[in-house]
Amino acid sequence: MSALTRGERELRERLDANFKPPFESYEREGGMPLEVLQRLLNESDIPPTRTKRFFKKADVNRDQRVNYDEFLRQIMFEDSAFLHKLAFGSIALNKAVIAVAPQTARRKQRQQMQKSGIDETDLYNWGEADVNNYIEAYDCRPPPIFIPLITFAQIAVFAYYAVKAAEDDNPFNDVTATSGVPYSSPLIYLPQKRYQAWRFLSYMFIHNGYIHLIFNCVLQLALGTLLELVHKFWRVGIVYLFGVIAGSLAHSVSDPFVALAGASGGCYALIGAHVATIIMNWKTMQAGWLKSPVNFLSSGAVRLTFILLLVNWAC
Repeated sequence: MSALTRGERELRERLDANFKPPFESYEREGGMPLEVLQRLLNESDIPPTRTKRFFKKADVNRDQRVNYDEFLRQIMFEDSAFLHKLAFGSIALNKAVIAVAPQTARRKQRQQMQKSGIDETDLYNWGEADVNNYIEAYDCRPPPIFIPLITFAQIAVFAYYAVKAAEDDNPFNDVTATSGVPYSSPLIYLPQKRYQAWRFLSYMFIHNGYIHLIFNCVLQLALGTLLELVHKFWRVGIVYLFGVIAGSLAHSVSDPFVALAGASGGCYALIGAHVATIIMNWKTMQAGWLKSPVNFLSSGAVRLTFILLLVNWAC
């Protein structure tokens, strides 16, 4: 048996104090009836995360009873196959989340571990101290939905106008790598139609060629999905949409006679959110950044350099 963590030791002590005496009274009968045990668990302060899978596996011999050793083993230790299946994906997910917003991610992990009776995350190994924490802390509920849905809508609109242009007899309307803007679309921002207020937002669905579309989609999926894991879709959605509107408003002032298409305003808003995260968490991100390749690539200096190069290339 592996060494118990502090949280597991405390849990074992609580179990022995609160549950062992009731189990002993049913020892001669072959174990405590499941209905009695379920009532005791519901009235106890044991976290639901420790007991939610218990009743699926407790009654192995189908006699509707369970002894204390079976109860203790099932409560104290998770199914190893279940952990093995989820360990890699959960660790990778949490590393990504911690890289996006270290303070927010670690605060949520600590809260989850306090509920589960697990030791605090070791901040020097990127939270790899306990696999259970990764499984419980970030379970994609709700999942990232805003950025994927926006991306899907942009691709669908682009495909619609590409097919429509291909059916046209005019070859100059065909969509290529760097051309193919549907100026007749009610979605594109046109200076002479700025009184149609929805165009200040809807222009994000129109792109000037498939390279423009691919760049925006890859950028917002790479940056926005990670942000959405931490801050959820309503916050990321507000930042993204306000970035789109701010982009069209700024464009209408700086270039008042030129049409506008693309989701670059939203992408720049996501980049700005990442830059703000780096600045606010600079000390945390730079701690031990030369100790390992993972820490180096996740450091604030490397990420800030990458973002600046990305912005420079996009411009």
